[in-house]
Amino acid sequence: SGTTKGSLPGKLDFLWLSKVGSSLTPPIEAENKVFAADKKNNQVFALDQATGKRLWTYNAGSGIDSSPTWHKGSLLFGCRDGWLYCRSASDGQLAWRCRLAPEDRMIVDRGQLESVWPLHGTVLVSDDKAYAAVGRSSYLDGGIALYAIDIKTGNMVHHNTLHNGPTDIED
Repeated sequence: SGTTKGSLPGKLDFLWLSKVGSSLTPPIEAENKVFAADKKNNQVFALDQATGKRLWTYNAGSGIDSSPTWHKGSLLFGCRDGWLYCRSASDGQLAWRCRLAPEDRMIVDRGQLESVWPLHGTVLVSDDKAYAAVGRSSYLDGGIALYAIDIKTGNMVHHNTLHNGPTDIED
């Protein structure tokens, strides 16, 4: 819904092309790398921005439905296994992971194993804290749990649950 004045060259060419997956999240760019998740194969990966060469891949415990978030050299993403992950953007090594699901209870959804409290959506960052939510509905399984996690340590800073119990419906 926005425009800008400018012109493009008569012909646009690819700098590189890389086969990285079949169902990708929108990519992000930081540190001369491109990061994205392959939703079908439960992977987060980094590509060299100049060449498209795959630098590292992480195979997660379940589906990842949103783009990772880059923050000060860390890559944060939520997973449908109920965990929040923090990996080094440079080499993909695990910095920490934190289970936000209240317990380790799994179900099958659309042919994939995942937590009763999946972590959907992109992780938000403010003041060196990662904000994420787990759960399916404020009416089911104890509601939706909201967390603030210290990015440096992986420790919980704040927690709140949105819960709407059963309501009486009159005929």
